[in-house]
Amino acid sequence: MIGFHTQYYCNNFLETCNRYLEARIDLERFSVTQDQRETLVRAFPIGIDRLDYTKGLIERMNAVERFLEKYPDYIGNFSLLQIASPTRTTIETYQRFYQQLKLRIKQINTRFSISDQPNYQPILFFSTNIRTGRSFKHFISSVMFAWSPLFMME
Repeated sequence: MIGFHTQYYCNNFLETCNRYLEARIDLERFSVTQDQRETLVRAFPIGIDRLDYTKGLIERMNAVERFLEKYPDYIGNFSLLQIASPTRTTIETYQRFYQQLKLRIKQINTRFSISDQPNYQPILFFSTNIRTGRSFKHFISSVMFAWSPLFMME
């Protein structure tokens, strides 16, 4: 699977593959098949940041909530993968922030859960240390991602 930040970028990628590769492009499945290997193309917003209150992580979760409120058709079809590297874990302010963030994610995931998709979560959150080189190697093989401190939505 390969992913891009927006559906527009997915469409552009498929058009480019259609133009320049000897491959079968399936616009209904959003996939490219070459040498009997099918690659799915999907939109996946991803964030990788330090687990730090200055990075706008709670605001980002609120933006996901607002997005799903405004566009309910995406419930069950959209997930944000958020990876946060722990930092300053012995400082009480950061410990409180981590608990607040986990609670906010739980609230949003509970609110937008779907009974016929029990594994669906709009926010997939991992708190782990990932070295930059390893991050790129791992994620380039599966999805494209943005490394940014904060994104805003209307």
